[in-house]
Amino acid sequence: MAPRLETITRVLLIAQFVALPLLILRIWLAGIQRKYVFFTTYLAISFVQIAISYIIPYSSPAYGYVFVFSEMLIVVFYVLIVLELYSKVLAPLEGLAAMAQQYVGGAICVAALASLGLLYFESSASNLVERFLVFERVMIFSLVLFVLFIVGFLTYFPVSLSRNVIVYSTGYAVFFLAKAASIFARNTQVLDYRVVDEIHLAVNDLCLLFWAVYLRRAGEVAKMTLGHRSNPRDEHRVIEQLDAINKMLSRLPRHK
Repeated sequence: MAPRLETITRVLLIAQFVALPLLILRIWLAGIQRKYVFFTTYLAISFVQIAISYIIPYSSPAYGYVFVFSEMLIVVFYVLIVLELYSKVLAPLEGLAAMAQQYVGGAICVAALASLGLLYFESSASNLVERFLVFERVMIFSLVLFVLFIVGFLTYFPVSLSRNVIVYSTGYAVFFLAKAASIFARNTQVLDYRVVDEIHLAVNDLCLLFWAVYLRRAGEVAKMTLGHRSNPRDEHRVIEQLDAINKMLSRLPRHK
């Protein structure tokens, strides 16, 4: 069982190693890298992290430090990507965007501080890597709430956005939820950690393929909505509610 699992893991890692630069190239050829700066940079960091993991021996002390440093960068970009998602989704709604700009960043910072504080209550963390994984675990679950809010918002309110934003948001929601689920499964030991890693890698590869296929230059112009209602009156009512909330927030004074 173990050799088969190890083989599958290596195949999935190689697929990810190939898919990451191809997706970056696809984004650059489409000319949308400046639209999704944090996402593109995150992909590049992930590619470098995998490349370094093949160079540095897994059992060496240097591997742990490189892993923690690279994962710390990735966690930072998780936060930046969530903020980037907010800015893209709320771009047509200036009032809601301004309100989110004031509070979302602070809420994520509070979540990060709370995650750091929880390190002192984790008696099982005996080294640098384990302590960092505790921080990453709590941080990921904190950010999942924001990702779920974005998906819930797009599902309930039929906001018209560019197709690329919808593709970016839905793909990242699946990608990020898979990350959180894999951490939860590891901590609760519901499945063998090797099986969890394989499922996580498989979902990651599928998300990379999804983005590579559907993120296009034309997707910046094409409009679509994620939310939909069979009753046009209900959809019209929801849109009116959203417009009313947005206008109300637009009239509120902003603190500089």
